[in-house]
Amino acid sequence: MSDFLKLDLFPRGSRQIVRMVLPWAIFAFRAFSFFTVVLILGLSVGALFAEPSAERCALPPSDEAPEDWTRIPYHESRPEFEPTESEKQRGFALFSRPLVDAVYPESRPGAEERVEKLAFFAAGNQFQTLNFAVYPLQELPSLRVSAGEFRRIQTLDGEMDQDEWLFPPENVQLRLVTYRGIRYPQYSSKTKQYRVLPEYLQEVTVTDAPVKEPQRYFLTFKVPSKMKPGIYAGKVRISWGRDGAEMRSAELPVELKVLGFDLLRDPAKHYSAYYYPPKTSDGQWDRERMEREFAAMRDYGFTRSPVYQMRFDGDGKRFYFPELDFWLELMRKNGMAGPIPTIGGGCSWIASYYYGGKFGKHIRVLTPPKEEFYTELARMCRELKKDVDALPEGTPEMIFGPLDEIAPESTEFGTRVYQAFHDAGLPTYTTKEPHDLSFPKYDHVVDIFASQVFAPSYAETVGRHKREYWCYPNHNSYERKDMVIMCKGGRMTYGFGMWRSGFDLLIPWIWRAGSPDHFDLETSSGGNLLHPETGEVIMTTYWECFREGISDLRYLYTLQNAVIQREGTQNAALNAEIARSRALLQEIWDSIVVKEKYLNRHLWESERFDAYRTRIAERIEALYRFSPVNKKTAPSVIIEPREIEWVDPFQAEFARRDTDGTIQSLPIPLERCIASEDEAKVEIVEGTDVPAGARNDRCVLLTVTVDKERDGSSAKGPYPSNWPALAGYVTKAEWETRGNVKPRGLLMRVYVDSNRTVNAGKTPIHAGVQPGGFSYTTPSELEERVWHTLFVPLENAGYDGMPPVSGLPQSVRLTISEGNHEHGDVLKLYFDEISFIW
Repeated sequence: MSDFLKLDLFPRGSRQIVRMVLPWAIFAFRAFSFFTVVLILGLSVGALFAEPSAERCALPPSDEAPEDWTRIPYHESRPEFEPTESEKQRGFALFSRPLVDAVYPESRPGAEERVEKLAFFAAGNQFQTLNFAVYPLQELPSLRVSAGEFRRIQTLDGEMDQDEWLFPPENVQLRLVTYRGIRYPQYSSKTKQYRVLPEYLQEVTVTDAPVKEPQRYFLTFKVPSKMKPGIYAGKVRISWGRDGAEMRSAELPVELKVLGFDLLRDPAKHYSAYYYPPKTSDGQWDRERMEREFAAMRDYGFTRSPVYQMRFDGDGKRFYFPELDFWLELMRKNGMAGPIPTIGGGCSWIASYYYGGKFGKHIRVLTPPKEEFYTELARMCRELKKDVDALPEGTPEMIFGPLDEIAPESTEFGTRVYQAFHDAGLPTYTTKEPHDLSFPKYDHVVDIFASQVFAPSYAETVGRHKREYWCYPNHNSYERKDMVIMCKGGRMTYGFGMWRSGFDLLIPWIWRAGSPDHFDLETSSGGNLLHPETGEVIMTTYWECFREGISDLRYLYTLQNAVIQREGTQNAALNAEIARSRALLQEIWDSIVVKEKYLNRHLWESERFDAYRTRIAERIEALYRFSPVNKKTAPSVIIEPREIEWVDPFQAEFARRDTDGTIQSLPIPLERCIASEDEAKVEIVEGTDVPAGARNDRCVLLTVTVDKERDGSSAKGPYPSNWPALAGYVTKAEWETRGNVKPRGLLMRVYVDSNRTVNAGKTPIHAGVQPGGFSYTTPSELEERVWHTLFVPLENAGYDGMPPVSGLPQSVRLTISEGNHEHGDVLKLYFDEISFIW
């Protein structure tokens, strides 16, 4: 086995020696299950670590799905679990897996996931969460799981602790992962499908565990600053059985190594979220519940205020700030800084209600408002500026986002609204993607842009900074109800990906679900909850993974700061440690596969997150053995922020095989290709009409005429930007001629021509394949008037835990989004081959 990492988390010569040899990409602390999580500065004891009552069951109870809803079960691909005799005797097995890997009610443990002891490490000023699951081999009535005391049994030097310092019991929290029926596959899906997801974390003292339905527990420690370092040991007790019947029990040993340093925070990186305050029955803010939520936000890494909403007074025709004094008090109490992202005011509603405008979703202008609207808005903004200037000295700055995700075709309305705020001297932000053609048109009226995509180079992202550059990763926090996207993608987004991106603030939608009823099609499904009776903050499992990512970033920054404060010395031993630390940081930077969004493809293997964190901690400890030589503060990135070209292994394989002529394929006949949407036209061309360089003498031509003034879809609805497409198919009989082999991908040979003067050469093609629901968007950069061979993977492209597709894919839909192009653009896409390949 090649050594990836060797480190001793416990000193040699003691009775608690754990030596880990880690091969590349496998950080499986199987016997000792090392996990790492996040710790946030300044957490109050009462926020999420409240004293549990004597007996607590899972609340709220899982929704009962309406009869006309269909459950999409998680498909478990692991083999049946084979219990040992001792596991059979006690009635359950114990297992653990990386926190970012979900445990569904249908999940089965792997033999390598068995755990008989948990051990982990943490620094001061850190939340540390480890997890384990009870896998019932029979019905387990009245399953009780509780954590005992944790006392220091050993110093970092290996000396036995005579004082046995007690880890603060109020800083230890044990929560059960509770299952919930959640609309699927997206929070807003209208298909009446749901999946039972491991959604919530609740303090539960007793539950009934059905046979073979895992009961997963998160054990979280809040390590205070300057806590005495050393090894703290304790036990988790697991028992089951009704009162009066035979009780069976087991104990799970736990050891926590508290490291000898505190985690720092990068002062240039921040976290927030969109937030709507809870209301009382009379429509007022529920202040008591807001107190709890702000404390929880701080615990989960918020360094800045959540999004605040200003309001519009229809009688006085002015904007105002509801209960701002109380909001500022909550910020101060929880250590949140400004600026305050401020939305609301209802600009589009005002334009509609008073001035005749009509709007579709995401500020899509259907009927422009009267000119008087802009004059009145300018007046209200001038009055708003006076109100802002009158706020008490020291009030954090407010950054105004009057409109959200404005459609490209509504640029005139959007820029004029922002112009009113800008001319009044009010700083602004807007949600807009850099590939949106309207992005540069807002530059003169917007101070901060907020985007979703991480794909631009680090230099390009940093270069876009006017004041700051924000990111709203809704796909990780709420929109896509896929646990890989939310948990593993979320940890990457919040930690290593945030470091690699150049963004300053993560501000996802949304902190809390609008309704606990996840089957109400009028509301959204999933997200943190407030208990309807007690007001308890019930967190989701993926926010725990976000906090893991925040901790990853804090370990990175703590190491970078240690390096900067020790550079410039003549000490050879110290310089050697600095060089090793810089080499590790560069290795991590180079290993990150930058994605537009960190979803469920080409992420790190789950174990690598903790592997890197462990090596970072080792480097910090090595540097802290030496005193600082200066008081400098590290920037966010201290190594070379170079771009490493990463090649998708699938793309590389088929590019090679295309050259070698070893690809096997089933082509879609050109005659079966048809147009979809009015803006699309499909025809077969041949002879001299085929662009030079084609492999065949006949092509299918897709012509798209971008029309943003009318809806070309079959619905003929109010939204003019659509998705014209080419659709084609193969038959079952044709698959039989290929032996019904399962294809691995789709091959397209395409030549693009257009009349575009803006963004010529940017032509992303969205490929959808059925059955199977495969979805893939090709890289946007396609040089015009050149033949390109594109490979679309059909492997690892769907949502997590979907069963194998029954049958072979037959239909293909190649779509062009009008939103990526200007009105009047004409695109011609020649395809001389569209084939399933293997």
